[in-house]
Amino acid sequence: MESSAPLAAHLPLLLLPLLLLAAPAAARDPEMYLNMLEEDRAQRHNAYCLDGTLPGFYYGPAATESKNTSWIVHLEGGGYCRNVTECLDRTNEDSGSSKNWPYLWDMAGGMSTDLSVNPAFADFHHIFIPYCDGFFYAGDRPGSLKTQGKELFFRGRPILKAVLDQIDDIGLAKADEIVLTGCSAGSLAAYLHGDYIGSRYPNAKYGVAPVSGFFPELPSVTGSMDVWDTVISTAFPSLLVRNEGEASPSNS
Repeated sequence: MESSAPLAAHLPLLLLPLLLLAAPAAARDPEMYLNMLEEDRAQRHNAYCLDGTLPGFYYGPAATESKNTSWIVHLEGGGYCRNVTECLDRTNEDSGSSKNWPYLWDMAGGMSTDLSVNPAFADFHHIFIPYCDGFFYAGDRPGSLKTQGKELFFRGRPILKAVLDQIDDIGLAKADEIVLTGCSAGSLAAYLHGDYIGSRYPNAKYGVAPVSGFFPELPSVTGSMDVWDTVISTAFPSLLVRNEGEASPSNS
């Protein structure tokens, strides 16, 4: 009688196909990949970061076919620059230049692909738009500003339009469901541009979910008006005057 040892030795290989069939599906990639704005599109819109480098976006595709027309778009935050010197300083950072942006971006929070963390939006297409214009994606100065041998571009609004146009080409234009969000400066940008972005997609179910972007004219828990003084009144001087014509507390 032939020994059963050879068969036993091959059992792991024989069982491998069954083990593969029984294995759970691979988890969705938790990272988004960088897509730079196409050069010809940047030229048409004059859409450049503060230092003149190309803007872009990070993209992670939908996890399921049922969510193939559902998108969440996040506007990155990161303060703002109040004068030429501060804007020039930002050109040495990711907040003013794309030259050192990483190729991969980890998804977390409302952009997470983990259903236990983000049950509402985990399976959506995910878009993360880096912030590199220095002023809430709102600048629209026609030409550049030359200072200390460098050129500064204040082109936040054209960046937003050009980037969304490129994202439209990969499917956003056909979305049935869109959520716009952002944090801090990105949240304030969501307030500022929410109506415009919504108007681009009239057939989609659309909502805006800002995070930490509302800055009331009220003192903090310490009694200080620092948040109002440094974030709002310096960025939007017209807000120094109240509706009734009185000076704000920081200037009274």
